Amino acid sequence: MNDVADVLHHPQLEDRWREHPTPVGPVRGLRPPVTTRAGSLPPGAVPALGEHTGKVLTSFGFTADEIAELTAR
Repeated sequence: MNDVADVLHHPQLEDRWREHPTPVGPVRGLRPPVTTRAGSLPPGAVPALGEHTGKVLTSFGFTADEIAELTAR
């Protein structure tokens, strides 16, 4: 059985690792498993830390005042 380090360095995955730009700098990630005649599909935009927090908390029923209080903490 592989552990996490074995999976991260598996020969079949080694060629698929790429640096992806994010708002806080590049992160290492796997390129998409699907390619087209034009090449690999580009990854989608990576959200900034906390970019969607308000929307997610609102979807869970938190009020704007509750979200502001949580953010302040």
